[in-house]
Amino acid sequence: MSTPAKSSAKILVVDDVAENRDLLLRRLQRLGIDDVDQAENGMQALAALAKKSYDLMLLDIMMPELDGFGVLDALRKNGHAADVPIIVISAMNEMDAIVRCIESGAEDFLLKPFNPVMLRARVTSSLEKKLLRDRTRDELRRKQAELNEARTLQLALEPAPFHGIRGGRSISLRTILEPAKEVGGDLVDHFLVGDDLVVFLIGDVSDKGAGAALMMARTHSMFRGLSTRPDAYSLFSDPAKAVNIVNAALALNNDSCMFVTFFLASLNPSTLELKYVRAGHVPPFRWHGDGAVTRIETAGGPPLGLVENYQYKQDATVLSADENVLVVTDGFTEANDSSGTLFGESRIIAHLASASMTISEALTSLVRNVHEFEAGQSQSDDMAAVLLSFDAPVQAATKFEAEVLARAPDIAALAERVGSFLDNAGVDVRATHHVAMIVDELLTNLGTHGGVVEEPAAIRILIEPDRVKVEVNDSGSPFDPRSAPDPNLSTSVEDREIGGLGLFLMRKIATDLYYARDGGHNLTSFAVLRSSE
Repeated sequence: MSTPAKSSAKILVVDDVAENRDLLLRRLQRLGIDDVDQAENGMQALAALAKKSYDLMLLDIMMPELDGFGVLDALRKNGHAADVPIIVISAMNEMDAIVRCIESGAEDFLLKPFNPVMLRARVTSSLEKKLLRDRTRDELRRKQAELNEARTLQLALEPAPFHGIRGGRSISLRTILEPAKEVGGDLVDHFLVGDDLVVFLIGDVSDKGAGAALMMARTHSMFRGLSTRPDAYSLFSDPAKAVNIVNAALALNNDSCMFVTFFLASLNPSTLELKYVRAGHVPPFRWHGDGAVTRIETAGGPPLGLVENYQYKQDATVLSADENVLVVTDGFTEANDSSGTLFGESRIIAHLASASMTISEALTSLVRNVHEFEAGQSQSDDMAAVLLSFDAPVQAATKFEAEVLARAPDIAALAERVGSFLDNAGVDVRATHHVAMIVDELLTNLGTHGGVVEEPAAIRILIEPDRVKVEVNDSGSPFDPRSAPDPNLSTSVEDREIGGLGLFLMRKIATDLYYARDGGHNLTSFAVLRSSE
């Protein structure tokens, strides 16, 4: 009786004797197998395998040109030995030959002249095992594809670096997120609440893998959800309020007792006051301008998700103008080398104290140091980090703020004001022209495609020693200038489609181009380098 494994099976018979091939062909047809190809020697067999996928190969050993051993060796060398089961059918009855065939990748061995009943049993068994392996392989591929997609979606939760002006200060937030498996349980985020509250957070779920990733996504989405509420400013001005809400939700019906070590901080850029809650998390590092490193030790309570009605307490500290704050998960501190030695907090402190390192490379070089320390060991835990840095207070003479409607006369008037401001501040003509051109392009695009002409856009400009930083905040339709297609510059001006050139020039001229959609607003920032002359 034919089974699905046999009725659709594709078999290759390899034997240099035509009578042997014909006998095997007729036996296979009696089993309900009609898709049978033949090869007279090993070379023909390899050629057939290169063109078609087979479910089973019946292979003779003693053949001209290339014998059965040569076929087995070739398949093993090119990595295809596991693709097709092989039953060797040979008159060679020496034990050494049989062992060599099995060690070379053959699944079974039959002596000539073969027993028809034994042939049927071996063929049926091999085909059923092949069908099971194929189904298992397909299921693994499907699950791997789902995990890869989940990893992509999880990594998309990591925010882009932020470089903007808040409270008269130039603030930067940089992050790292590296799951140990396809998906992981670390989270990191930052966002703005109102015009002057900078919020950043980091967490580490108590497990790894898919379950931890779901817990991570849930925690992340709840804090993001709180940031859009009408009372968001009140919640994050006192971070304990936001933490209490999320903890209660995570702890409810948490039979698995999965928890999240967590750190949430809110920064007032004008005063540099940092309010925070540390819930069982690794104490943050305060990295001072003189190279000294201290810690933020005060804890606000246990990890999130363990005690439903726990009331967390916030603490506060005032940062100095030359200070940075680094928060990491224990994937950094508990990374280990081949001897089991931990990377530890002392190595992070030594890394931060290194005089040869700049702020922009602090995170990437720290991750590199951890991987070098592991020396080939697989990553044992997820790694996440967030780094806060900022410049000294901006003097009024080097800062420009304005609101403008996206109408041609208003845009022209603003461009003139921006030009005068930059010129009076001593910015070179080239940088002044580039800033004015990019601002004009963004506002013109807003007026043409943004869907709002009655709501003003907010413009902030900060002059730094080596560059001019600009931030544009508007309530128009979502639009990321980084993703706009490039114009076709290979055609003549007359034949070229109108539009796109201004944004193209913007991407070529500007540095640190950043975009985010936050609270129904587009936040676009960029920098233009000043002349060194």
